[in-house]
Amino acid sequence: MTKEGVFALGFFLGTPTAKGCVPMAREEKIPVVGLFTGAQMLYAPLKRYVINMRASYYDETREQVDKLWDVNVRKMAVIYQGDAFGKAVLDRVKLALAKHKSQVSVEVLSGLSAELGEPGGVRGRDGRGRGMESRRKGCNPRKIH
Repeated sequence: MTKEGVFALGFFLGTPTAKGCVPMAREEKIPVVGLFTGAQMLYAPLKRYVINMRASYYDETREQVDKLWDVNVRKMAVIYQGDAFGKAVLDRVKLALAKHKSQVSVEVLSGLSAELGEPGGVRGRDGRGRGMESRRKGCNPRKIH
């Protein structure tokens, strides 16, 4: 890229794109600016040529959980999409709640997940799934707070 006069890469959308361009930037020693993803792979370990414009998913979820905790919300449900992004957010919410010695009350996997290989549905603290039909009956957002 430097042979063609490229001096920086910028403003790419999504984790898959970031995973592709970050190694090229490192190899060519040119900065990547403004990636629109909070994927942890951009933050740890430190990437010398990556200039982040947003918080990591972990930082975002930790702040959200902490703010909810501050206003006395103790039961939290997570509705997550069935891909690497959704799994990352779910894992980070669990980590943030663990800091408060708590855990996710209900997990809802939205839709069918080709990547995770499991159907959508509801899981309680006991880890047992209740399926899509139960999701409609058993997950009342007004009751989860």
